[in-house]
Amino acid sequence: PHTMPGADAFTEAVRALGIDDHSTVVVYDAAGIYSSARAWWMLRAMGLDHAMVLDGGLPAWTAAGLPVEAEPAAYDGPRGSFTARPRPGRFVDAAAVAEALAD
Repeated sequence: PHTMPGADAFTEAVRALGIDDHSTVVVYDAAGIYSSARAWWMLRAMGLDHAMVLDGGLPAWTAAGLPVEAEPAAYDGPRGSFTARPRPGRFVDAAAVAEALAD
C-alpha cells in the first residue's frame, strides 16, 4: 500500500494540484510530522527541489493561532507543468534490498 507510483502517474497527480517544476510545496499532517514526511520524500525523490515539511505540522500551526479552514479545499485552478524526474539512488527493488541484507 505504500509504494511509489510510476513517474507518469506521479506527474499527472502533481500537475492536477497546479504544481510546476519550480513550485514551493509545504506539506503537513494533523498528527504533527508523520505522513507529511512521506509526501515530502516522494516529491523530492521525483525531482521537486522546493518541497518542505511544516515544522510541527498542523498542531504547531494552530497552537500559534494561525488560521485554519474547517473543510478540505478542492483545487480547481490551472494544471501545473511539473514533470517527474526520478532521482537515481532514491529507489531500489526487492533484489537490491536482499543484496544489501546479505552483506
